[in-house]
Amino acid sequence: MNSFREKIDRYLFLGYSPPTDPEAYEYDSESLEKMNAELQKKESQELRRAISEMVPRAKSLLGRCGVTPTVINYPPPAVGGPVLRFHALDLLTENTSDFRIPKSRILDAIDQAIGVLKAKESRPSPKPAAGEIVPPLTSKKIFIVHGKDKENTKILKEMLVQWGFEPIIMIEEPHMGRTLVEKLIALRSDVGYVFALMTPDDVGIGRTELAKLLEGFESATGHHPANANELAASLKERARQNVIFEYGLFMGYLGRDRVCLLKKGTVDFPTDLLGLGYVEFKEKVSEEACKEQIERELRGAHYELKSQKVIWDVGPISSFGKGGIGLEVSDEDLPPEILAEIRGLRKSPRTVGGTVRVFRDERGTYTIQYDEI
Repeated sequence: MNSFREKIDRYLFLGYSPPTDPEAYEYDSESLEKMNAELQKKESQELRRAISEMVPRAKSLLGRCGVTPTVINYPPPAVGGPVLRFHALDLLTENTSDFRIPKSRILDAIDQAIGVLKAKESRPSPKPAAGEIVPPLTSKKIFIVHGKDKENTKILKEMLVQWGFEPIIMIEEPHMGRTLVEKLIALRSDVGYVFALMTPDDVGIGRTELAKLLEGFESATGHHPANANELAASLKERARQNVIFEYGLFMGYLGRDRVCLLKKGTVDFPTDLLGLGYVEFKEKVSEEACKEQIERELRGAHYELKSQKVIWDVGPISSFGKGGIGLEVSDEDLPPEILAEIRGLRKSPRTVGGTVRVFRDERGTYTIQYDEI
């Protein structure tokens, strides 16, 4: 981290990373030209490449230390558009946001992480008692792997928010010109835990089994099955292929102890996963037995679950400004920064038809949860 800090200090010689978009709010063509001219030098190009290579690891360390410098772009009120969130480290070498990224803000975040890491190194390590596990540094961001079951994805997201976590769902994150795999790899460095929803979204059957089935069906009936309905009883319910891929990716990256599989009903298990533990539910992930097991899994990963209370709830985000519905506060009682973010959501065509909730924990910290359409 010290090496990364030193490179950023040299690279951002202007004192900030200037926006690259001419339509950005703080676009500064003169500063951008000055930086681009400096980048023509071989030394600067090598510095830029070194920073780009170090960013994924640095983001992971910052996340594990509980430090996530975030830049939020709200759409212009007259134009509308999505509310975009960027990790500040992703904007070091190419700032696609509307704002200058101050060098001091980046260095402060890195210094905080360095302080946490030094404190951990200097802290005497008492000999653990028999069976005791020393908890690792963990990120409060939890990634949700899901297929087509939007209802259970939403329920799980709400549960995690109420416990004080920040759920990450890939489709809700900005693409920034990346492929889905690139986006997934970039997101994985920020999260400390993963839930994979294995729901029966597809059906399938082995080729050999299908051939035998068709042969037996034709022998018994004298005709070949005319449509898929005649085979429906033999098809196995399976999870979406992306769920299996992402589950394996995160299991390899974080380890089996930081990835929890949530299995719905009789969905077929891939043979490579047989023997692995999982949490089962019948219809909804909010079922009491399932919810209790999820809590145990999180506490087993050394997470502290907070109890947050919904204090402001509106149906469509478009109804913001008409007061909360049957809850403790009205619009005017919310902090200014919370009001500003909700106003930004109302201007976005991706969120205006969704819902928004504001949570407050026992420490008075506010959290916004919203859904995209």
